Amino acid sequence: MALVNSIDPDHARQRLEPWLAARLGVPAVTVTDVVVPRASGVSNETVLLDAAWEQDGDVRRRSLVVRVAPPAGTGVTPTTYDLGTELAVLRALRGSAVPVPEALWHEPDADLLGGPFLVLERLPGRTLADDPPFTVSGWIHELDPVRRRTLDDAALGALVAVHATDPARLADVPGLLRTVEERIALYEAFYARVAGAQRVPAIEAGFAWLREHRPDEPAEPGVSWGDARPGNLLLTDDGAVAGVLDWEMVGLGAPELDLGWWLFFLRHHTEGIGAPLPEGLRDRDATIARYEELAGRAVDREAVAFHEAFAGLRAAVMMVRAAQLMTDAGLLPPDNGMASNNLMLQLFCALAGMPAPDGDGVHFIGNR
Repeated sequence: MALVNSIDPDHARQRLEPWLAARLGVPAVTVTDVVVPRASGVSNETVLLDAAWEQDGDVRRRSLVVRVAPPAGTGVTPTTYDLGTELAVLRALRGSAVPVPEALWHEPDADLLGGPFLVLERLPGRTLADDPPFTVSGWIHELDPVRRRTLDDAALGALVAVHATDPARLADVPGLLRTVEERIALYEAFYARVAGAQRVPAIEAGFAWLREHRPDEPAEPGVSWGDARPGNLLLTDDGAVAGVLDWEMVGLGAPELDLGWWLFFLRHHTEGIGAPLPEGLRDRDATIARYEELAGRAVDREAVAFHEAFAGLRAAVMMVRAAQLMTDAGLLPPDNGMASNNLMLQLFCALAGMPAPDGDGVHFIGNR
């Protein structure tokens, strides 16, 4: 799993040097500065490295990112971690208004690094952390409010650019989700599979709530990023977005789908953990208003509210699986109760107007 990255940097270097040499068609590649962030997300593991090789009498250098899929059955999300599909998505988006890293190679063999992997160019920039959330610590607190507002504009501009992308670019990408019902069914099946006998009544009631309140589908669904949040953007010091990352949940749908996911994590990182929003960053209402201004059109506020709640339930289902993995890894005690009472589920219940589990929820923040 990637709740905590476990790849050994030296092992990765030894395995990747001959692999890269073969892909580049050169005698040898030297890999240096291998970094494996301890906790870079809740899905793929990440390896950062620099590669150097001789070609045509010159020394070539490139900074790379290797994204390694978790072993089958150990993921936190219901996606299948088909990195070949993600490769196709990234290549389809190259040349659009959405800045994405160049996708170089896909390796389906899991023996090299413990799972299939994708090799991308490493773009400049920094990300906003989720653990601990950027609202409480991190480099954004070194900026003044004016620079934070500039970054906020750039981030929302990137989201607008995703939604302005011609969906025909993804016409050759198979298996993309298109409807809310397909997404509800995906997460419901994932919940049933990972929960087993440990049922969570609030989650099961939540699926019924979703079907009762789901909005109409758009006549012409657009590109939906899927994991739309500031933590998946590479931000530069001059206030620009260098890269839009993590496309494993990409699909087609209404822009409110992504906007709801974006707003849920904004809520989680502020109201949810009891942290103030750093000055210069926009709150929920101001975010919606600025998105509409940048997009040049209004959004459906009721649909945004639905998708914000839907994001909470999806995250709560992911926490059921995360609780199992963290317990198995010794990060939480066996009787931790995280699966049935966590911050994601509490926020969903508040958004849906449903009774929340009693007591303080257990969460992955600070425990991995």
